[in-house]
Amino acid sequence: MYQPTAYLLRHAQRMPTEQYRRLEQILPENRRERMLRYRREEDRKNCVLAYCLLEYALKRQFGIRRMPEMRPADSGKPYFTDKAMPRFNWSHCHGGILCAVDMQEVGCDIQDDILDAQVLYSRCLHERERSNLPQEEADAAFTRLWALKESYLKYLGVGLRRDMRELDYSGCVQPCGSRDIGDAVLTWGRYPRLYYSVCAQAPTDICEINSEMLYQTLCCE
Repeated sequence: MYQPTAYLLRHAQRMPTEQYRRLEQILPENRRERMLRYRREEDRKNCVLAYCLLEYALKRQFGIRRMPEMRPADSGKPYFTDKAMPRFNWSHCHGGILCAVDMQEVGCDIQDDILDAQVLYSRCLHERERSNLPQEEADAAFTRLWALKESYLKYLGVGLRRDMRELDYSGCVQPCGSRDIGDAVLTWGRYPRLYYSVCAQAPTDICEINSEMLYQTLCCE
């Protein structure tokens, strides 16, 4: 039986240009068009590598060697049109790219530390979360809560249309951990200057890979 798994790629911007160009050629035309909509080169690169990370995850986790057809739902969350295929979700930021896969619904988020976020507290945090937010390392604590909430909302397929203040994760105070929240399980962790979170039906395995592993798997095997 498959277990939810999330593949994490950090330091993506350090990938050698030649390897990146090879991976870029993997993209289908519709994904390439989406990539070109980004104005910043870093965002374009993350768009390419998120797609490649999904292809890597499908190959490693399920033995799927050809990317199935995908479409975005009304919420924007992408899905495979073949309902027999795995569910997936991806997220990226400056510090890393995250792709979660499972046979059940899954959502994930990865966030660079959100700095000076006090203006967001009243719009995003439950009352208990606000009262328990530590004065020291408040930015990191807020980033953890944001990642937890966004991964759950992406799991539900509603994105940020739901009021984040309805969700209370004040009990998720450790830098990394796993917690059953009733209808799902959150798994989260901390790296220097970033947090990630995955929401699935069970605790999620986190597999960190590097750009060489990604390149070798997709271009040389």
